[in-house]
Amino acid sequence: MSLFPNRRRLSMGYLGRGVLTGLLLLGACSPARQGVEGGGRDGGVEPSEDMSTVPNPSCGPDMPCPSGWRCHMAQCVPDRGTCCSDNDCLNDTHCTVQMGDGGSCGICLDWKDGESDAMCKGNGFSATEFKAPVDHCQWPPKGGPAPAAGDVVMTPLVIDIDGDSSPEIVFAPQTGAGPSRLVAMSGKDCSVKYDVAANIQGFSQIAAADLDGDKLPEIVGISTFGSPGSGHPVLLFEGTTGKLLASSIDSYTLSGGVAFDCSGPAIADLDGDGKPEIIVGGMVLRWNKVKKQLDKVFDSPVIGATWGTLSLVNDMDGDGKPEIISGNRIFDGLTGADKTPSSMASLSQGGYSAIGDFNKDGSPDLVFVQSVNGDQKVAVVDVKADKFLMPMTSIPNGWGGPPTVADFDGDGTPDFGTAGPRSYYVFSLDCLKTPKPAKCRGTLPGVLWNSVTKDQTSGGTASSVFDFNGDGRAEVIYRDECWLRVYNGPDGKTVFARPITSGTALEMPIVADVDNDGHADLIVPSDSIKENGYCADQDPERETGAAHKGVTQGVFVLKDPMNRWMPSRPMWNQHSYHITNVNDDGTIPAKETPNWTTYNNYRQNIQGTLVKTVPLPDATSRGSTSPDQNECSKQWKLYAQICNRGADLIAAMVPGTFYQKDPRVEVSSAICVAYTTAPIQPGKCEVVSCAWTNPPQGTVDLWFRANDDGKGARPQPQCKNSNDLAFMPGARCTQGPG
Repeated sequence: MSLFPNRRRLSMGYLGRGVLTGLLLLGACSPARQGVEGGGRDGGVEPSEDMSTVPNPSCGPDMPCPSGWRCHMAQCVPDRGTCCSDNDCLNDTHCTVQMGDGGSCGICLDWKDGESDAMCKGNGFSATEFKAPVDHCQWPPKGGPAPAAGDVVMTPLVIDIDGDSSPEIVFAPQTGAGPSRLVAMSGKDCSVKYDVAANIQGFSQIAAADLDGDKLPEIVGISTFGSPGSGHPVLLFEGTTGKLLASSIDSYTLSGGVAFDCSGPAIADLDGDGKPEIIVGGMVLRWNKVKKQLDKVFDSPVIGATWGTLSLVNDMDGDGKPEIISGNRIFDGLTGADKTPSSMASLSQGGYSAIGDFNKDGSPDLVFVQSVNGDQKVAVVDVKADKFLMPMTSIPNGWGGPPTVADFDGDGTPDFGTAGPRSYYVFSLDCLKTPKPAKCRGTLPGVLWNSVTKDQTSGGTASSVFDFNGDGRAEVIYRDECWLRVYNGPDGKTVFARPITSGTALEMPIVADVDNDGHADLIVPSDSIKENGYCADQDPERETGAAHKGVTQGVFVLKDPMNRWMPSRPMWNQHSYHITNVNDDGTIPAKETPNWTTYNNYRQNIQGTLVKTVPLPDATSRGSTSPDQNECSKQWKLYAQICNRGADLIAAMVPGTFYQKDPRVEVSSAICVAYTTAPIQPGKCEVVSCAWTNPPQGTVDLWFRANDDGKGARPQPQCKNSNDLAFMPGARCTQGPG
């Protein structure tokens, strides 16, 4: 039965609820969406009129459906296209699959009168609903003068440097591998607070915390003096101004095959006296504010990896006193004595570590990544029990980046991830079992999944993790030489990619709430060390189709375009950040609550949840059966329906806009705006209309989007933001001349 029985007066082609695949489903996850599948709506194909007189006829392998229909649950249904979530469906339809995280997709089905999604709540979104991030701000600003040093090859910090409760982003840009400057900028808009000369070693890391009890942080860096094979002195800066306060007399002791020293400091209270220490390699320093000097406590030699070392602090043996983990050794935090367990004797080369309780025995375990060119290995050590939970496992052609710890697959047990020069790997101890669980997609022992990357000149870049969409499974954040990518935790699919470049060292993107808006932001360092054209072979990005636009430099602060990312903390104070190592005010706890007992992750920021889960409406659109009864050559009254498929009322006076082109592509093509007159209950629809002055003659394709004010804004909060379009091909007002 036609939706427009009076086609003599108003011909809209097929206004029903067919889905135009290809053009309509931008960024869809199924290959079918890149073209037309199974009679999907691409040019007015409509289920035949005679079929509509036999509702839902049976179908099966020997009983195919007619053209324009498809078989679903042994019944023929109108072909509305394929989908991986409701956001892939148009014209008031919904998807038979909601999450889509398992790799399977479904089809779009018509909503029936009175039906709605009772699960529409304000609490996150599925992995298939990730959108490419947009710029919040960046340094240097677009169109601004080039800074004296613009390459950022270190992990930025997020911390409140001036006590105004608004976080700043701190980093040390540099030119090539030479001396740096120290920059602090507002997280709100990237406006620069200071930009001062600083003799910080290029490619190294910095840390920040309140070292003297004044509630304002100091910044710790590594000096350019020294050499890769012997270490460097340590620098201390005033956080509010960037002024140099002190430089250590001694250098930390670093040996091994260090090609270039990109090391980074950590800050912790090793003796529990309320006055934090600085740890670089195996050297411990204290800030003596009275004498304005850094006093050395001890220096234990450390075997560095190819790009130096990163120090961690944690009570590994349960004696109530912290240890220092650096390179392939564990040291007593008070004396520097070697406390490396015998099981770690086979870890003979330098590397990087992270901490988690992988077997949930109430003791911390150590993830170790041996980082040597062509000899990358990974292992998990139960330090207290002095045994391997995962034996040394080689990664072919690897180098090895600092590891992360997080629950990537949502099973309640931590996993870990690390980068190599050609792939990013996520490991699960479950994947050491024989036979391997179905979730394990990697071929190497213990590998949950791996995804191809490009980092062939250093292979030691770090990464971080965060559960952006609040589904209980952490996403991986990794930037190689050409791309920033965020990977879905269970399977490694790229949920979004952005061309951001780097020569790569040990730096990583981080997650923090830099503007205090209650949602996480993504802070990404970048440098232009690679020449133009280096990433040309990466165009387009293999999974998302994004184009590469050449080298970048500076710091990018990115946000979700709909600002849906979960809340997080306005803090990331060091490379070995693990939440409990620093208090909210930038002070260091005298006795740190073990992160592995509370969060059981590493290099992952606080995972907040949205405010109390509340029901939300969900506006969808479909064509109306109300034709224009007037002569319409000069004014054509357009009709559509706004439906509510959510769990709460749609308010009165909610707009919907008619467009001549897909508003996701060209919002400037708006024709007119219609408004609801009364609240719409879940499962109900309201006909809305507005007038098109001087409409064109002949047929046109029309679009209508509910909850759209004609300028791209969405006045009504709603459950889903991409399932509210209706497409009306071949529309024509036939009452007037022509």
